[in-house]
Amino acid sequence: MLKEKQAAVSDCPNSNMLLRSGLYKLKHAKKYGIRTIIGSEIDAGTTPSLLKVLAESYKIQKLNKYIMSFFEKF
Repeated sequence: MLKEKQAAVSDCPNSNMLLRSGLYKLKHAKKYGIRTIIGSEIDAGTTPSLLKVLAESYKIQKLNKYIMSFFEKF
C-alpha cells in the first residue's frame, strides 16, 4: 500500500533505539520499493541535527549488514 500511494517512511534511528522499537531495515524497504527519508524526533530522539541522525542511520544499516550510500535517504 505504501508503494501504491507513493508514500515514504521517515526513519529516526535515535528514536528507534531509545524507544527500543527495533532497527529499521532499509534493505527490505528498498526491496519492496518503499521510499525512506531521514527524520529527527526531538521527543524521543537525541538531536535535531539531520546530519547526526543520518550518521546514526548509517551505523544502524551497517549493523543490518547493509552498506548505505550517503545519498540514499535524501
